[in-house]
Amino acid sequence: MNQYDKIVFSNTLDQVTWQNTTLMNGDELEKQLRHLKQQNGKNMLVLGSSDLVSALSEYGLVDEYHLIVNPAALADGKRLWSGLNHTITLQFLNSKVFQSGNVLLRYHK
Repeated sequence: MNQYDKIVFSNTLDQVTWQNTTLMNGDELEKQLRHLKQQNGKNMLVLGSSDLVSALSEYGLVDEYHLIVNPAALADGKRLWSGLNHTITLQFLNSKVFQSGNVLLRYHK
């Protein structure tokens, strides 16, 4: 991951030290993300931020979802699309079952 360009959206950090990492303030999230998406280059990937995924979904900036379902039932937890103000209709692309029991589901918006 060190060689890849990374962007951290944060309202609390003042700096980042990981190489090839850019810090962006979350105040203008939609404007910044629309600008990034218009640039030439490879796909963007979001790891570990349900808040960012919710914002991207709300702004209509997600083309494809890769969801991993783990074989564990939790009594409580954070919802993936918490705060979403509209319904998203997804088209199933494919799935893959891993030896661990995890299932990867791919959907296109």
